[in-house]
Amino acid sequence: MRRNLAPLFAFSAWITEVNERVAIVWCDLGAMASVGLATFAFCCFLLGFSMSFFKARKYRREENKRRFKMKLRKQREKTLETGEAIEEGVDYGEGFRVQKMIPKDPLPEVLWSDYDGRIFEC
Repeated sequence: MRRNLAPLFAFSAWITEVNERVAIVWCDLGAMASVGLATFAFCCFLLGFSMSFFKARKYRREENKRRFKMKLRKQREKTLETGEAIEEGVDYGEGFRVQKMIPKDPLPEVLWSDYDGRIFEC
């Protein structure tokens, strides 16, 4: 039995019918309806966030590939022009730089100790 006496094709009928259907679904749950509605909204948010996150991660990966390929192409062109190998590493520029003079520290020897405090060399 219809509660609303508005005509069937009126604009208000479209609004009230939707409200009645939602009320049947959510109001029968009682106090748990707010928890269910909040959980549903949070799940929708997580779905949207994860979709946009994966899309952004994909674009970032493609951009990094593009930059790497451009850098590699420039290195190849420079190698073909000069005829010598290009060093991989930080470019400190031409001229005197202290960073060029300081040798890198050697790696320490690998040590391993157990819970008793005994030290073993590997």
